[in-house]
Parts: sequence; C-alpha cells; structure tokens
Amino acid sequence: TVAPGEVHSIDVDRNGSTVVELQVSPVSSPNGPSTGDLTPGPDADGNDNVVSLRSAGNRVAGQVARINWNGVVNSPLTRNSGFTDRLDGSFKVVDALDGSGCISLESAAYPDTYLHTTTGSGVAASINPDPTAATWCATDATTPVTGKYLASAADQSRVLTTGTATNRPLTTTTTRNVESAWFVDTALAFPGN
Repeated sequence: TVAPGEVHSIDVDRNGSTVVELQVSPVSSPNGPSTGDLTPGPDADGNDNVVSLRSAGNRVAGQVARINWNGVVNSPLTRNSGFTDRLDGSFKVVDALDGSGCISLESAAYPDTYLHTTTGSGVAASINPDPTAATWCATDATTPVTGKYLASAADQSRVLTTGTATNRPLTTTTTRNVESAWFVDTALAFPGN
C-alpha cells in the first residue's frame, strides 16, 4: 500500500515480468452520479478522454455498455473485472465523425471501431461505419440528474438504451426515461500507448 504522494518500488524479475496495470486502492466502481464527461479528446496534454457508459436505469442497474462476441451489450463490469473485459467497456470520446458538434465513441479495445446505429433500432460496433450513424448527440437527462441521453445523429428521436437483461444487445428507443439514461464515468480501463 502506497500513501498519496509517496513512491514505492516494485520488485520484478527483469527476465520475464511485466507490470501491466497498477490500481489505486481501494478499488471501487462508480456508483451514484457520473464521474466523467463527454468532452472529445485529446486534451491540451494529448490525453484521450476515455469513458465507460453505466446504465442509470433499473432494468440492468449499474451495468456497463461493452463490446463482446454478442455485439454491443450491457454487462456487470466493475473495476475488479479482468483488464480486457474492462477495456471492452471503455470508449474514447472523439469529435463527431459526421463533422457536427456532437461526438463519436471509439472503442478503447479496438482502435478505429465505433459505436453506431444500424437499420431499425440496432446498435453495433464496426470499422468505417456511416459517419452519421456513428455520431451521438448528448443531452442532459431529467432523472437522474447527472444522466445523459445519447441520441443518434442519424435519427435524433432515437436514444441509446440498455438490453432487457445481462449481456443482451443494446438498442435505441424513442422513449426518453431512466432506462435510456446513462451515467458517463471515467473509464474502467485505459488503452496502452
């Protein structure tokens, strides 16, 4: 345990050990209000803004949007989940692919892969999506107070919403309520450079 402001050496076998990640203790996952924002990166220091999207609704309370073999789903990830799982639930906030004042969400795990809408109410992640389909316009939710709605630029009446259960695909809906609101948190994991 290292107190704030102190430095501690870590002994590793220089012939075979690699430190992959260090976590600050205690390891806790966000709950309650949002801990991040949707400002496109990079910032003045060249750092990307990487976030995780946590459900504000009751249907899958606290679950995180992530990419997995089933597509873009909600999943019960925490800061104690495996690194690659947490990276699958982290997205870089970038300038909108369609050139508007909105944002696009690039996968932190799969560079150049963007969260986008598909025909109907579907949501997917892929390389080279239609720029308007991969653009999201954020508005404040009325409940919960720090929640955000993410409307598709391809159809502003449709907002990102959770699946109906764990590991169910995300969709879009025309209903703006707590089930379609998201907490924007500091990322569960950050991609390496």
